[in-house]
Amino acid sequence: MLQYIRNLTNFILDCLSPEDKRVERWLRLEPLEALRRLPKPRAIDRPGLCALFDYRDDKVRTLVRAMKYRGNRAVIKRMANYLYEEIIEFASDLSLFAGADKIIIVPMPISDKRRSKRGWSQCELLCAEIQKLGGSEMFVRFDILKKVRDTKKQTDLKREERLLNVKNSMKAIENFKLKIENCSVIVVDDVYTTGATFAEAKRALEAAGTKKVFGFFLAH
Repeated sequence: MLQYIRNLTNFILDCLSPEDKRVERWLRLEPLEALRRLPKPRAIDRPGLCALFDYRDDKVRTLVRAMKYRGNRAVIKRMANYLYEEIIEFASDLSLFAGADKIIIVPMPISDKRRSKRGWSQCELLCAEIQKLGGSEMFVRFDILKKVRDTKKQTDLKREERLLNVKNSMKAIENFKLKIENCSVIVVDDVYTTGATFAEAKRALEAAGTKKVFGFFLAH
């Protein structure tokens, strides 16, 4: 009888929250197998930008939602591992061929209003995990790029509206010890769509003297 109740309870939970069960099944896979199950992204037709997975895939969208709206730490930790490996390879090539002096990693910022409503920033959590993996060799900063104006959700807008929505909404703070002048900065975000948000981040960083700005995204 007890086992029947447990089975019934699990069945009801699966029906009520099927996305959670899909996430759990994915997390039970070995990291390399879990990586293999996610499709590669479409190419981004802009230099210096990299995405790991195809956002059109239902599994990828489910995992992004788990991070963004549920703050799923297990998913964030695993995705940060994937990002870390890509960033390390990219940074190695960049230093070798472009002679970059220092690379700083920053999360795509959110407004105070959105942070207050949601309680966390998935990009900051991703970067915090990347920092743990890289230790003292990984320059991750959370105080450089700031969202100074709250904006509408980009998903509700057309491409032209997205550009106007985020215009002048970010600022690179300059009163910190590690100067960003003559440094290369990697901005970490969850999803790349039209590129409007990244373009605004790039504008703000370059206005503060950043040498080069690159973007790493979980999905496109």
